[in-house]
Amino acid sequence: MKTTAHQHREVHYSPVYLSGLRSLIDIYRKQGSSTVLNAGFGLPLVQACRDTEVLGFSSVSISEEGSLVIRYFGNAGFDSDAIREELEQRGRQELEHTFGKVQDVAAMQAQIKKLIDWLNNCN
Repeated sequence: MKTTAHQHREVHYSPVYLSGLRSLIDIYRKQGSSTVLNAGFGLPLVQACRDTEVLGFSSVSISEEGSLVIRYFGNAGFDSDAIREELEQRGRQELEHTFGKVQDVAAMQAQIKKLIDWLNNCN
């Protein structure tokens, strides 16, 4: 009897860790952003991966109106509505799980700025 190997290529979602930030920065920069990160990068929350490749990520940032917003950034060719929606939903859940209900948007904005400054100094 002949057996056939099947590749399992489903998308996996996981919280973002420091060790994975390089891939996320590369995705962000490929979307036309400058080499210097800015507040639009936000605070990454959840990433989507297939095998070892990062497909995209969600992050929280501050809108022009001063409220928290979950943003999606994806690799070209893997930008699907399903991945986008799942990352946005999981991003909201991770934000709530990690920080609770954010009452002080200014404090979150300050933390995002500290992360961006640190990442720019490391690169």
